[in-house]
Amino acid sequence: MKKIYYLSKYVLLFAIILFAQQGLIAAPTQLLPQNGEDCVDRDAVFEWTRVKDASRYMYIISTKVDFSDTLKKDLSYNDTTVAFNLPDYSTKYYWKVGSHIIGEADSWSQGFELTTHPAPPSLLLPEDMISCQAFSQNFKWSSVPNAVKYKIQISSTANFSKTIVDTVITDTSATFVLKNYFTTYYWRVKGQKVGCETPYSTPRSITTLVGPPAMATPANGDKGLNLGVMFTWPAAAGAQTYDLQVSDDPNFNNLLVNQNNIFDLTYSWTAPDYNKTYFWRMRSLGQTCASEWSSAFNFKTAYPAVVSISPGDTVRCVPLEATFTWEAVPGATHYEIQSSKTDQFLTGDELFYATDIVGTSVTGNVNVSYDKVYWRVRANDNSNRGLWSDIKSFNTTIDKPLIVGPADGSTEVPRGVQLEWKSTSASKHFNLQISRNDSFTDIEKDLDSIVDLTLDLVLEKYNTNYYFRVRTLLGDCFSDWSSVYSFKSIQGFPNLIYPANSVSNITTDVQFEWSVVPTAINYDIRISTDAEFVNEFGENGVKTNIILQKDLQPNTTYYWKVRSNDQWGTSPWSQVYEFSTGEGFTNIPFLIYPENFSVKLPTEGIMRWRSAKNATSYNLQIADDLNFDEEDIVREVQNIKDTTYDYTDLDSFTEYWFRVASVNQTTTSDYSKPYRFRTIAQPPTDQAIAIMPVDGEGNVAYKRTKFEWTKVPRTDLGLASESGYEMLISLNQDFSDTLIYNKRVFEEVITLENTFEPKTTYFWKTRGWNEAGFGPWSEVFSFTTDIVSTVTDGNFDFGTSIVPNPIQNSAELRFTLDTPGKVHFTIIDQTGKTVFNLANIDGNSNLNNIPLNLDNLSNGTYLFKLHIGSKYQSGKIIISR
Repeated sequence: MKKIYYLSKYVLLFAIILFAQQGLIAAPTQLLPQNGEDCVDRDAVFEWTRVKDASRYMYIISTKVDFSDTLKKDLSYNDTTVAFNLPDYSTKYYWKVGSHIIGEADSWSQGFELTTHPAPPSLLLPEDMISCQAFSQNFKWSSVPNAVKYKIQISSTANFSKTIVDTVITDTSATFVLKNYFTTYYWRVKGQKVGCETPYSTPRSITTLVGPPAMATPANGDKGLNLGVMFTWPAAAGAQTYDLQVSDDPNFNNLLVNQNNIFDLTYSWTAPDYNKTYFWRMRSLGQTCASEWSSAFNFKTAYPAVVSISPGDTVRCVPLEATFTWEAVPGATHYEIQSSKTDQFLTGDELFYATDIVGTSVTGNVNVSYDKVYWRVRANDNSNRGLWSDIKSFNTTIDKPLIVGPADGSTEVPRGVQLEWKSTSASKHFNLQISRNDSFTDIEKDLDSIVDLTLDLVLEKYNTNYYFRVRTLLGDCFSDWSSVYSFKSIQGFPNLIYPANSVSNITTDVQFEWSVVPTAINYDIRISTDAEFVNEFGENGVKTNIILQKDLQPNTTYYWKVRSNDQWGTSPWSQVYEFSTGEGFTNIPFLIYPENFSVKLPTEGIMRWRSAKNATSYNLQIADDLNFDEEDIVREVQNIKDTTYDYTDLDSFTEYWFRVASVNQTTTSDYSKPYRFRTIAQPPTDQAIAIMPVDGEGNVAYKRTKFEWTKVPRTDLGLASESGYEMLISLNQDFSDTLIYNKRVFEEVITLENTFEPKTTYFWKTRGWNEAGFGPWSEVFSFTTDIVSTVTDGNFDFGTSIVPNPIQNSAELRFTLDTPGKVHFTIIDQTGKTVFNLANIDGNSNLNNIPLNLDNLSNGTYLFKLHIGSKYQSGKIIISR
């Protein structure tokens, strides 16, 4: 029984739990509006979750928390959302939902509460649907409880698709300026607080007043208007009639026109005065209101038409450079003139046009010949323009000729001149004037009835400025004068060139020179010792512009002048130049010493030459080239008062050339013919170093023995027989029994055959020599011959080098072999002693690099030798630490 009791108890508990779980699962979950939401739109949408196996849903909306009064209830609903318009603003509502599963009990949610948003503001001002409103409007609305700001929108469309104001403010009124006339604007407002805002209020509308017309003519600032003024304007939106006012003051205190209710878009009026400023304005009337007055426009009536005077109608033969005249207009400061091919004065027909003419006349080129020209003029000032004068016409004369030659501004024109021009019309009759001034008051020729295009004439004067002009005659009409061309007749007399004016100290043989006169046949020259040419001499009919006058007096002042003769006569004399002679010519010096082609001269010595007549000093040049170019001159000395010069510091064994010129106050002679000489050489100063055989060398071949030593500078100067080496070979170290003495050893190597005995010790030494003497002997070197004579291959190039050379610290021996072999390397000092030795070095083919430790060697010059079998290469190295 006890087991049955407990079993029943557990079954009941399980059923209760299962029932509770089923009830919990079956109830929908409320989603929107959320529980406690306090700014819900009155057009609310309620939403909940879907329940599995539910056949329908139920919802209740109430104003009571216990749902005792029902606003909306539906117990058989098939969806999970429902829309419902809550009736009141700022009101708390409650709602819950349930689900029904077939065969089970209905299950309801706990229920949510919500509060609708506050009511939107009420629009106060401006009133709805009013018209004729000004642009500036103050918008007012009621406050919303707890609202902290308001959003206002203003639009020209009823659906607010495009807004002109969309802003947030904190007050319940705001002023905005609208922009367009006769336009309907819509406006609305909503309130905003933290986390909530009201809907927009119901929109209101206002319509702005009609605008003033956009005035067309006269445009603002127009000037030069006729007295008959036509006012025009386009239609203004909403306007039914227009008011027009015209005044002569900008404040419209004195109304000349005050016309109301104009139905047209034009109005004509006759202004009372010329050259006066008037003001006009308008307003529109329509929609039971008037616009404000437009901004005032001003215009100015023209100056009255000018009375033109000349050229008058039907006048003929008017010059192309026509002069126009007219009567003055009071108040005008300048005038404007037009001339044209037609009386329409079209742009392409314009001829002469000018503005800003001060006065009542102007001259201008109309640029058409033998044709009809129309013209008119008007008065202007800086702020106004006048009416055009009556149009007048005249006929121009024929075109003026064009001068061809002489070219304008020509100079040195012969007296026999040909004037040339070309005609631009059919006429072949011309009038020519030639004058000696540009005002043509000093006329030399005035010729009529010329039928050619050229005229040959002889001018009356040399060296004169002439001016000429030509005009054409056709019927009874003269053309304008051509442009005036000027030229200057030939000077006639030449310009003096040499001697220049006031020059002094020139030679007594003078070559006179003057400029060429193009037309001259010959020249006359006069020379005198007085400025009045009382004591004159000279020559007539000189064919060239140069003449040599010899043997003038020294230290004398002369005067000279020249004139030319041509086919038209004789020119005036040139201006007078003066000059003074000096001492006269001086001769070229004769060189004495060094003699030409002399040799072995010392590097310091003396040069001599003979004195020259009239010379006060001498100039000397020494060069290392016969041409004496600037870069060749090694010494140049001037103003030497004697006929000798002590030279120093010339290079030894060098060829030089020297020459001398004599000088006085008047002139400098040509240089003498150069003499060539050569300085003596310096004797050798270096000691030779033995290369083969070296000191103490044994097994030297005795039948054919080769001797070689280092080169000594200055042993190769001149011919082969003029320098070289002296060599001594002896059986004794003191050379008391000299075996061989050979002075004529000309190179650093010599081979002696069959000279020595086998197995014998010899001593040898050598020294350099040249034309200046002998150098020092080398050290004494010894060698011992072999029993069997062998032949060495001698000097060979292994590309041997010591790097670096000179040596400061470490060094490296470099050489190149074609095939591997044993290498022997020695260094020998200047006494012939071997001071460094590397024996049996393994040499590789191609390049070999062997380091050298030469720390034990002192500074100086050494000989090195590289032996490979019977071949060797020698060279010099320098140690400098």
